Amino acid sequence: MEQPTWRCMSVDGRRLSFLDHGGHGQPLLALHGHFRTRGLAPRWRMLSPDGG
Repeated sequence: MEQPTWRCMSVDGRRLSFLDHGGHGQPLLALHGHFRTRGLAPRWRMLSPDGG
């Protein structure tokens, strides 16, 4: 499995940062971190928002 990558984007003037855990499927937003991403990442495109 690939290592997660920090990514940033701007939406309506707000900067959002998140961990992209990879995967080739539909995006799945993990609101409570990446506690289960290893099993889901091959099927889903796992994203974990930065809480800071």
